Amino acid sequence: MHLAPYFVDTGNYFTRDTCLYGTEGALVLGSFHAESEYIAANMAADHNVARVGNQPDPDYHSYYIQAGYFLTGEVRPYKKAEGVFDRVKPLKPYGQGGFGAWEVAGRFSYLDLDDDRIDGGKLWDYTLGLNWYLHSNVRLMWNYIRSRVDIGPGADTRASADIFMMRAQVDF
Repeated sequence: MHLAPYFVDTGNYFTRDTCLYGTEGALVLGSFHAESEYIAANMAADHNVARVGNQPDPDYHSYYIQAGYFLTGEVRPYKKAEGVFDRVKPLKPYGQGGFGAWEVAGRFSYLDLDDDRIDGGKLWDYTLGLNWYLHSNVRLMWNYIRSRVDIGPGADTRASADIFMMRAQVDF
């Protein structure tokens, strides 16, 4: 069950093989941090499935870049050996003599599901966010997302959406 339709969608597709490849990077300079990732999927249709017929072998692409800055001086820790960011620890946690950590963030992401005879659509997202880390395991997030969608042959249908959301995260 979906509360809203998908912005982009290739529909059902039967594959024999799928090759995923990508690259990613991260940067931390004091209170500033950034990361980016590119991923591609090269698919080979399963022509042995009767319903498939003569479908193409599509390639799909996606990437994002995001950055953030801590207004309260924190640093987003990065675990080099594991290739992941660690949890943020506020310098002055909320209720313990401080107001927690405050971060402003931005993100751009792109997804292209159009290739050959498959018109899955293209999606661009622009996000601005404000994050409040009350403690190292509690975070509140406010985001504004502007989405633009091109759907259909030759991108003949365009639409956009403005999304405001708030999320709460507690992790143990």
